[in-house]
Amino acid sequence: MSTYAFDKIALEFVDLEPAFQHYTEFEKVLEGFFKILSICPGCFAGGGDPSCPIRECCKQRAYTICTECFEMDTCEKIKNTTLFQQCMIKALKAAPRLKL
Repeated sequence: MSTYAFDKIALEFVDLEPAFQHYTEFEKVLEGFFKILSICPGCFAGGGDPSCPIRECCKQRAYTICTECFEMDTCEKIKNTTLFQQCMIKALKAAPRLKL
């Protein structure tokens, strides 16, 4: 977005829509999401701990990433992960770009 100078374009729209005055903060939030979500390229793509039971399950089911599984909300493997992993999985599930 910075390549196309959206920060400057957003300022041009402040008079039409006051929310654009918060563009800089919005861009920082997007960068934060990118950093977090780029941690996980997907189990099938070689992401994560090689001995992770979730990764093994994804490979067996030919999923690129755990969020493709329709049983995700009731999965015991996911329930038995660390709090950080559960937060990552929640974030991945909420990210439509990663639902391949």
